[in-house]
Amino acid sequence: MAGIAGCTALLLTGFGVRDSISDILDIQYAQLYKYDTTVSLVEGTQADQVESVMKDWLESPVMAVQQSGEVTDTDGETVSVYVQSPEDSAAFNELVDFRTRSGHEPVTFDDDSVVLSEKLSQITGAGVGDTLRVKVGDRWRDVTVTGVCEQYVYHYIYMGPKAYEDTFGRQEFNQILGIFTGDDRDAATDAMLENEQVTLVSFSEDTRNTFGDMLQ
Repeated sequence: MAGIAGCTALLLTGFGVRDSISDILDIQYAQLYKYDTTVSLVEGTQADQVESVMKDWLESPVMAVQQSGEVTDTDGETVSVYVQSPEDSAAFNELVDFRTRSGHEPVTFDDDSVVLSEKLSQITGAGVGDTLRVKVGDRWRDVTVTGVCEQYVYHYIYMGPKAYEDTFGRQEFNQILGIFTGDDRDAATDAMLENEQVTLVSFSEDTRNTFGDMLQ
């Protein structure tokens, strides 16, 4: 956890922002991330296998694939990233606010998009129109950056479904993102975990509080 805290601290302070850590986490988990629940799944899960999970507990659910990856920064050092791609780019825009940090200008995210989190863009020197080499699994692939978005926690590469499939192949969904509609999170978690495709249920409030506690 110390490594995570250190990495996150760098992200939170790397922009020279004056806001408190609490304020920045609120921006990340209330403004930028509009979803509040992540349901982790067995890789390759299909929608019909988790239909009851999405119907019973989540509003505006979107299935997605998220993979750990690597890129190289301008000093030649390896940087860990997450590559995330939703099944439906339009629906994903309802759950994530793609915008610039300066001026809050909208950043386009569609089926063909490759959007980098801002700090990742800075440390790799890759901006709009540039090519970035990304490793997922044992495969290195080139992607063309279409946008750069405000982000304070972790380094992300957001890829539209077509961009992802053209680069890495078929989307093997391993998560659902959505807005929790229940009253009892513990009971809902237990119910969702009864589905054999579900491996973990996490809530943004808990994640936000964990980061806040580590960085105090």
